[in-house]
Amino acid sequence: MVVRKPISLRLWGILILVLSTGLLTTCSGSSDAETLATVTISEELRTWLLSEAPHNALPAGQPVSVRSRSEDAQHEISHVELYLVEFRPEGSNEIIRDLLIRSDAAPFQQMSFTALQPFTPRLPGHYIIKVKGYNKIGESSESETLSFVVR
Repeated sequence: MVVRKPISLRLWGILILVLSTGLLTTCSGSSDAETLATVTISEELRTWLLSEAPHNALPAGQPVSVRSRSEDAQHEISHVELYLVEFRPEGSNEIIRDLLIRSDAAPFQQMSFTALQPFTPRLPGHYIIKVKGYNKIGESSESETLSFVVR
């Protein structure tokens, strides 16, 4: 006498278990893949300063040229913004923070953009600036800061 009923029930049980596990893995894996894709895209965009801080204090009214580079291997660079991160006027307790100095668009569709952004600090004090590069899909990357004194 051959008993087939329990074997077929076991096979169905195993099949349902395997399919359920596969569905759960696929569903949870898609959100991880989306998270990894977001991280990967963000890591592709890089912005850094090519200029160095002046070794001595600058005279007020002298133009400063800030040179930077932004690169993204997947998306074109849209524009680069120069920010005054912090300004402490000489002889004052006031602090000015996060001020957009200028924005320059990339002249054509390109994966890397080297920007030369001049600005003229008019008041004596301590300046901290940075550059922020943007790609065409709106992601941004910030450079390190550059600090200098104006007399």
